[in-house]
Amino acid sequence: MPSPSKLTDFKQKIAEPIRKRKQARIDAKKELNITFGEQDAIDILSYAGLEENADYLNIDGVYLRTLFISGYPFVASSGWMDSLINFNHDTDISYHVHEVSALSALPKLHRKITELESTKRAMIRAGKIVGSEITDPLESAIELRDKIQRGQEKLFQMAIYISIHADSLEELNKITKLLEATMSARLFYSKVARYQQLEALQSILPRGEDQLAQKRNLDSSSAALTFPFMSSELVQESGILYGVNKSNNSLVILDRFSLHNANSITFAQSGA
Repeated sequence: MPSPSKLTDFKQKIAEPIRKRKQARIDAKKELNITFGEQDAIDILSYAGLEENADYLNIDGVYLRTLFISGYPFVASSGWMDSLINFNHDTDISYHVHEVSALSALPKLHRKITELESTKRAMIRAGKIVGSEITDPLESAIELRDKIQRGQEKLFQMAIYISIHADSLEELNKITKLLEATMSARLFYSKVARYQQLEALQSILPRGEDQLAQKRNLDSSSAALTFPFMSSELVQESGILYGVNKSNNSLVILDRFSLHNANSITFAQSGA
């Protein structure tokens, strides 16, 4: 029969883990009990309030509306996104680019080509005129398929979102109409993310999450032309003319005395 001291040691070994678990639960409750009025880092960084509406958000008195590009020009050219990059208002632009593997892209292209060719043959048999709405996508799909098979192009899914900021709802509506008119002049078509403004806000934030998922297929050449490698306009109403910006042929009108530091420096060739 074991001695009383050994029984005591055995009971302590069994009771020790139980005591530790109870103490851990007590400590966890203490961590959750935040003193009234105390703030953590998330509380300090968070906004005071958010009002969600069908087509805009109101965050701490700032009105915010997010749009997405739903239609692109048929032909991509150099600088085709200049009008968006140089839009002279308070906007945020977010790009989401995802590569599509050739193994999954080619079967879809084959199916699309078959559908367009069937539609074309049916229209010819019916004596109808085959318009550009059939021939242009068919030629583009065949060309893209051939380039992907030869390894000359890759297929990407791209989503472009534009978030507009304004101090009032009237100003927000005015800037939205101006942006839509500016984009439609370059054959881009934009839509407001109605009833999805929160998802659109999450997609605009630099977190790499595309919760809006308004994607468009582009080849690598067209996708490369969408990146903002051009400079924006430099215009101040109270400034004077300094010259012409050779990147986009816009005027450089600057009031350096309105800046925090009015000093300037000029570089030029000898004899200029």
